[in-house]
Amino acid sequence: TLLEDDVLSGYVNNGFFDCYVKYSGEEKLKRMLDQLGTGRTVDQAALKEKIYVDIDTQTVAFSPVFNHASVPVLYSRGCYWGKCTYCTYIYLDSGKFTRKNPDVLLSELEGFSGRPVRISLITEALTPRDARIIATGILDRKIKITWGSFLRVDTGFDAPLFDLLKRSGCIFTAVGVESANDRVLQFFNKGYKARDVYTFFEAARKADYRFFQTNFMYGAPMSNLTDELDNIAFISEFRKTMGNIAFFRLEITK
Repeated sequence: TLLEDDVLSGYVNNGFFDCYVKYSGEEKLKRMLDQLGTGRTVDQAALKEKIYVDIDTQTVAFSPVFNHASVPVLYSRGCYWGKCTYCTYIYLDSGKFTRKNPDVLLSELEGFSGRPVRISLITEALTPRDARIIATGILDRKIKITWGSFLRVDTGFDAPLFDLLKRSGCIFTAVGVESANDRVLQFFNKGYKARDVYTFFEAARKADYRFFQTNFMYGAPMSNLTDELDNIAFISEFRKTMGNIAFFRLEITK
């Protein structure tokens, strides 16, 4: 969580929960479970520290010998854009964009080759360069998996790259468009324009690549009905490429 300590302490004092983890928690959660298992009091002060672990040591915690419908695999922390006005996720960690060594990731994925499991890469947004490296590595190593990730609109994803992703088994990709209107995109500081959104989806359509989910955001205080209707026009043109469509209301954070 990123809530203020006084608010969180109030929740503890009122019995809503017993303890809380500030910032990233991969190692902290393990430590907390160890303390609970031995009957010791949880060290709340330690759970509030900013501790960032080498991402290459954060390997898959799921064994391929068991049956799993879906397995999350950590690939990166932070975001390579990291400037959207509404986003707080980047503050959960060091604020830096860090990625796992592709060889480490591919070695993890090999353990699930041929199994009926969906691999979800945990990342705020997969870069075009990383997408190409991972997809190529999967094909070169003959890893048989279905996988997916989260993308942001980036014209570095062209039709050949979408085709490469599809051939590597990447069929569960979600993309955060947020808006197809320039005024709203500027307010959100997305770093791209409406024409880039169309270029991105045209490339996917050309490769017959279909997203698992496409996300939009509504409720920007400066937008009007005409601005929001631009999204409907855009959806009408690329509906077959979008998969599931989700609309989220803008949340104003601190």
